[in-house]
Amino acid sequence: MARREKYNRYGDDFKATAVALTEVKGVKATYVVEALDIHEVMLYRW
Repeated sequence: MARREKYNRYGDDFKATAVALTEVKGVKATYVVEALDIHEVMLYRW
């Protein structure tokens, strides 16, 4: 399997906002990752 040539880099503000969205009552992590188009594992690592 070939490695990707370019990876997305996310800033600290983006990461903090993504994590904060998961703390809103009634919002699931799966909703956040779909809306932001990121992988679920990335969100949990942040």
